[in-house]
This record gives sequence, structure tokens and C-alpha cells, in this order.
Amino acid sequence: HYSSQVCVVVVEGPDPIYHHHRQEHYKCSPRISNVSQMQRLNRTETPSSSAALSTSTSTSTSTRTKLKQCVRRNTTSSFLLINVTLFLWGSSTTCTSSNGGGSTSNIMIDAFMQPHPIRHCTPISIHGRLSSSTSTSASRDSHWPTTKLYSTTSNNENKIHLSGESNGDDSDSDIDDYNNYLSNHPDIRSFNDALQEIASKYSDTRRVQFDVISRAAAAEALVKKLESDPDAPYRPNINTYNIILKIWSKSAHSLAEGHGRGDINEVFHALDDVSVPDDLMEVVNHISSAKDAADHCSTILTSLEQRYLRGDTLVEPNAHTYNTVMDGWSKSRAKDASQHVQDLFLRMSQWSSEGVTTTGDDDTGSLVHTDATYWEQIKPNKISYSLAIQSYRRRTFSNKMGDIESLVNTLEQEYEDSQHDSTLKPDIGVANAMIKTYMRNADYSSGGGGKFQQSMTGTSWKTAKKVNDIYIQWNKKFKNTGDIDFKPNVITTTMVIDAFGRCGDINATEKAQGIFQSMIKDWQETGDDRLKPSSKTFTAIITAWAKTKDPRSPHKAEELLSLMEEMYAEDVKEGRPTQLLPHSQTYTAAITAWSRSLDNTKPQRALRILKKVIDLHKNMNDKRIKPTLFTFNAAIDACARCYGTPEQQANALKIAFAVNKAISAAKLKGNHVTYATLLKAANTLLVSGDEKNEVVKAVFNKCKNEGYVDKTVLKTFKLAADQNLFYEVLEEARDRNGNVDFNLIPSDWSKNVS
Repeated sequence: HYSSQVCVVVVEGPDPIYHHHRQEHYKCSPRISNVSQMQRLNRTETPSSSAALSTSTSTSTSTRTKLKQCVRRNTTSSFLLINVTLFLWGSSTTCTSSNGGGSTSNIMIDAFMQPHPIRHCTPISIHGRLSSSTSTSASRDSHWPTTKLYSTTSNNENKIHLSGESNGDDSDSDIDDYNNYLSNHPDIRSFNDALQEIASKYSDTRRVQFDVISRAAAAEALVKKLESDPDAPYRPNINTYNIILKIWSKSAHSLAEGHGRGDINEVFHALDDVSVPDDLMEVVNHISSAKDAADHCSTILTSLEQRYLRGDTLVEPNAHTYNTVMDGWSKSRAKDASQHVQDLFLRMSQWSSEGVTTTGDDDTGSLVHTDATYWEQIKPNKISYSLAIQSYRRRTFSNKMGDIESLVNTLEQEYEDSQHDSTLKPDIGVANAMIKTYMRNADYSSGGGGKFQQSMTGTSWKTAKKVNDIYIQWNKKFKNTGDIDFKPNVITTTMVIDAFGRCGDINATEKAQGIFQSMIKDWQETGDDRLKPSSKTFTAIITAWAKTKDPRSPHKAEELLSLMEEMYAEDVKEGRPTQLLPHSQTYTAAITAWSRSLDNTKPQRALRILKKVIDLHKNMNDKRIKPTLFTFNAAIDACARCYGTPEQQANALKIAFAVNKAISAAKLKGNHVTYATLLKAANTLLVSGDEKNEVVKAVFNKCKNEGYVDKTVLKTFKLAADQNLFYEVLEEARDRNGNVDFNLIPSDWSKNVS
């Protein structure tokens, strides 16, 4: 029906829950579960104004159908209410869809579907287009096996471009079908440029709004079609495959960041624009995570290797091909990612120098391109070495040091032997990879309110010193050679500041401050924007001060915050590109600096910064400046640490609960840290008595009902409440001796603690 959109999953088999006629309501979902096969519904138009569609398929009368899943999640389109009436006599199901305006479409479904495990996060494979029109794509080649994907759309539908745009206009960037796509891109360079446009939409993986899996599958389907079409005017080249690998690699990164799950209608259209081969659809059906996407990159690479080895194609994989797959694994956060990266790097090194001796297949005698001369183009370059270096980040400090230094020494020797080949230059990017790897999983004992590492012989100090040595080493290379490629940049300096800041020691913080000041001076003297501090730099140095108990800390934090705001305002005024856009983390760090100070006006100071960041978010409407739960919790903590006069403590208590109320206003939800901090505030700011008991009991009950009781909450509640109240509230968690045992608390009390 016009403007109504419905997605239905039909599942074979009886369900004891649905033994009677019943009616349920669901909201339309942006993603439904994956299914294996579904018999396409026969479309027949009826004369009714509701555009009823009916199908008839021969199935067992005992087969019962049901609407299996419509995941309740917000969509970019308006909410569509699906009013589902399930008739379980026979195998027919009637679904009535409404867009809220009263007009409906009645759908009689009698279809058979192969059973398939339901998984929430997998992409859609098949769905029915329920439309009053019977238009289908008739331009499919008979030799090209396809699983055509249909979705319900209005008669006035908008095309979803693979580039991420939604537009009602017909343009060259629309993917109507394969033949039209070829006519719009007459040569392989134009074809690759279009694919590159798709890849460019993945550039900021943390801000991806579309569904990455369906978009990548649609792009790959075009390439597969080009491969198999005997009449195609051109063939895919290595750039084509590298772009497809880049798209899947970026998909893995987006999924690892928790993004890339698009609106269901956008998913439908992205896949509906292209006929997806059955073999590819079978693969895509099982891609649901970052690890799956990275693994698919490896599958594409292995296929390309095998075809080239057998002589089935002249397309030669190159170093960029392998680097792209390595990057996908590196960004996937999979547990075995490091091993995959190291295996790929080893393969590049061995095949490019020794040739292919084995591929793991039995039929190695039929391989033709095994000599090393066929694989010279995959010789590791500086990017390969950087990715290999970062693959050691999960190892302990002492274990990773030897391997990293060995790789860097090899790269430097390769650079010298090659007469300074620029692709092998151990530039500042390699140094940054080393620093990032040393800092990863370092044993920093500060952070999260824990005890500070005061010893200059601890792992945190060792890491900071090692990072600083790398910084000094590359800075010397720059001064000795004058080669700008060796010069430490803002990324390098920010990581060095961060390494010292994480020590939680005033000596380390002063070292970080000195590096920051030198950075500012160098930038002002040279005008080199590669040295200009970014918002991440300011966050690092403010955090460094926040982790010390030095009385100067909160004032230093405010000074740095003001400097960042001034520099950002100047960039905006002059119309310059800027990396100083304020971030909520920066303001959270400044609030934390006040929280840990001994100044009893810190509740008011923290509140002022919190109000500033809230106002900035309202004015700028940028989610990067939106205060997070960490920001609010830090402000509450500042109140809980107030030990001033009774009047100051009374004001602090008011501020703490006002901030807690503001969490809901910001459309956030408190967690176990929030409730533990509120209990801490009540314990610190209220005198013992009935009023205090009432407050802590109310906070604990709210925490219990929300499912956020953990050991810290329990411990803080015990400190805040008197003994009788404590045992009364925790009666259910007492053992046979009358003692409270955390393991005995009802599971519902802590169901949301992660």
C-alpha cells in the first residue's frame, strides 16, 4: 500500500506459545534476523483499496507460521506500527500494517522457509516486496545466479545510493542494475572511481551511519558480476580488488567501534540495487561482526592468490592488497587479530624473497606463478612493518620490546640496502606505530580513582621513558638529516604527553607539561600545523594534571581549557581547518581535576564546567561535545569529595542530586558508578540519622531496581547506612550465619552491570 512499509520473517514449525488467535503490536526494526532460504511470494493484485496480496504455496497443513522477530530499535524513518494477527488454524498468517494514518495492507502469507538460526546482528538476506505494483527487474542474465532482494516501498520510492546518499533524482551514482552501471562507467578507471566513492564514505568509521555490511556486499556484487560477464568491456584490475578490500576492512573497523548498523530500509535498498550472487549471499549471511568482516577480507585475498598462482588471472596482488587486509584485522579487535597480521606479514616476506613453496593445498603441482619474481610486488613496505609492529600490542612490555626493535632494525637495513627507497623509509609513522604498541596494555596503576604509581621504576615509568626515547631518537634524525618525514608530529607528541600523564606522578606530569610547552613554542615559531596541538593533546595534558594531587592541578586544567577554547575560536574566526573542536573528554578531565583537589568550592567549579559543556553541545549540535555519563559522574564525584563547612556540604549535596537529575534530562541512564558515587556523597555530606538512612535507602533501592548493584555499590551502601538498615535491605542476601554474601544477592539486582 502507498507509503506503508512492512518487513516480515516467516519461520517454519509449530510454536506452543501461539495456540490461540491473538493480536500483538511491534515497531518496525532497522535490522531483522538472517534467514537461509525463503520461497518467493507470488504476487497477485486484488481489486481492494487495501491492495491485498495473497500467495499460495503447497505446504503441510501442520506447518504453522508466525512473525518471528521485529527488533525494537529506532529508525531514521518514522515508526511504523505493525498490527499482527496470527491465525494458527492451518498455515496462513494475516498481517495488517499501518503507518499511523489508518490505511492498511492485508497480506495473506502461506510460504515455506528453511529453518535457520536466528541471529540479531546479521544482515538481511531475503525479504518480500509487498507492493500494489508488480514491477520486477527483467534485465537479469540467465547465466547469473541471483537472489533478488525485495522490500516494501511506497510507489514514490527514493533510491538509496551506494555512496550513502538518499535521493529521489536519477543520477549517475544510482546503482539501477549491472548493465546501467556499466553504461555509466565505460572504462575500468571510471568503475574504480565509483567504488572509491563508496569507500570514501567509510573514512570516519566512528561516524558511519549506514549499514556497512549490506553496502560492502552490494559493492562486491558488482565486481563479481564484472568478473563473470564474458561480454564485459573491461575486467577488474588490482585496484578494483584493493578498493573492495578497503571497503570490507573499513566495515570491520566500523563494527568494532560499535557503528555501521544502518536503518532497515536503507539496508533493503542498498542490497536491492544490485543482484547479489547466491554464493556471495551465502557468505554475507554469516557476516555479523568485525571479526567476520576481517575474515572475509582474508577470504577475498586467498581467492585472489590462488587464482594468480594457478594462472587463472593476471591480476597480481601487491603490498597494498596485503596491507589493507592486515589493517582490517588490526582494527577488528578480534582476539586472534594479531596472529592473522603476523601470518600475513610473514607470507609477504617469504613469498617475495623465496617464492611459493606451499599454499596449504594438496594440488600444488598445478601452480604456475610460484617463483619469487612473480611476487616481488608484495615485498613488505613501511606500512606493512608498522602494522606488524602494532600486532605485538597484546604482549607484555618486556616480551614485545625485542620483537619491535628487531622489526625496526630490519626495516632500517632494508632502507639502506635499497638506496633509500621511500616505500621503506622508517619515517615518523613507524615511530608512532612503535609508541602506540608500547603504550597498549601497559601496566598503568593510575586511573579510575585508584592509587597513583609513585615509583619511577614501575612499568608506567618504563613505558613513558621508552616512548620518550623514541621521540628523542626520531627528533635527532630530523635534525641530522633535515628530512621532514622524520620530524615528530602532533600525534607523536600527544602520545608522549599521554604516556607521562598516565603515570599519575607529579614528576611525570611536569615532564609532560614541559613537552607541551615546547610543542606550543615550536608551532608558534615555525607555523608548521603538523606541530599544532589538537583537542586530543589538550585532553592528554589536562588528564595528566587531573591524575595528580598537586594543588595546582585544577587551576592548570582550567588554564589549558581556556587556551584550547581561545585557539579554537581563533581558527573559526579565520576560517581555518581545525583539530581543536572541543570534546566532552576534555571537559570531563577538567572536572576530574577539580574533583581530586582539596578546594571545597569544587562542587560549584565542577558544575560550572558541566553547564559550559552542556551549553556548547546545544549551540554546536555536535555529538563529540555532548557530555557523557563519565562527565556527569565526575561532577557528582566532585560533590562527594567535599569536606568543607556544613553549609558547603549542604550545597554540595544539592548539586550532586541536581546533576543526577540532569542525567535523565540528557537522555542518559545512570550506572553502577553513578549510584555508588551518590551513596558516597550521601555518606560524606549527611550526618548519621533518619534523614541519611532515608536518602541512602532510596538511592540503593533505585540502584537495585535498575539492576546496577555491584560490589562497590554494596560496599558504599554498607558505609553509608546504619547496621540495622543494611541488614534489613539485604535480608535476601544473608547466609546461614546472618552475614551478607554478595554471591547471594538476586540476579535482577545486578543484571545490567557489565
